[in-house]
Amino acid sequence: MEFCSKSTLDAFSDAYSSCHLCPRNCGCDRSLKAGVCGMTSELRISRVGLHMWEEPCISGSSGSGTIFFTGCNLGCIFCQNHEISRRLSSGERGSSSPFALPGRPYTVSEFADAMLSLQEQGANNINFVTGTHFVPHIIEGVRLARERGLTIPTLFNCGGYESVETMKMLEGTIDIYLPDMKFFSSDISNKYAHAADYFERAKEAIAEMVRQCPTQEFDGRGLIQKGVIVRHLMLPGLLFFLTASIFWIIFVKRTGTALRSA
Repeated sequence: MEFCSKSTLDAFSDAYSSCHLCPRNCGCDRSLKAGVCGMTSELRISRVGLHMWEEPCISGSSGSGTIFFTGCNLGCIFCQNHEISRRLSSGERGSSSPFALPGRPYTVSEFADAMLSLQEQGANNINFVTGTHFVPHIIEGVRLARERGLTIPTLFNCGGYESVETMKMLEGTIDIYLPDMKFFSSDISNKYAHAADYFERAKEAIAEMVRQCPTQEFDGRGLIQKGVIVRHLMLPGLLFFLTASIFWIIFVKRTGTALRSA
């Protein structure tokens, strides 16, 4: 099976100069200062390693090759990865400054080598976790890693609060999409993530992901090679909203209506 690799980043080289990579549309020149995501244009990664606890068809028995990016465009108040997605408090995990950031900067070459190292360790895929604000780096990193021998699928693991235009940038780079569908109610998404438009943006983005990867493909071990898997968030007392999200996804799958209108 041939996996995705885009040939050039030239068209996206100025994406950080007035950043609209996510629905926050902060317009920040990230070469000069951090955007709403908390990151400048310098690629920063919090963790690289095998992850054994994704869905069974992703981790398998040897693990998913996760690359956790520092920063986040959503910032849910219940974030389980807050220690690697935001600035560290003084004294937290060895931090001596309230302005310390987790992880470290990577060059694109180091980023590509990290993917190859994960492949050598037996990773079933390369799993980009919360990478929306570094999509241009992901495109160029995957291109370089493919040139150097990367042969396993690439996976975009995100919170669902995405821009359709940014998802279109990833076409030809990503093999598998793993978005969340966290919220249906604008009141709830505003309360917990300060994103009243979450569902509208998530449904548009997921429709675009499905357009790119309409069919799930698995290998002989039952590991996904291409396709989309949507995760649902179940908040206590909000079963109705979870059900509404599931019905929407079923409607898209059966009718394709949202795909044609996206």
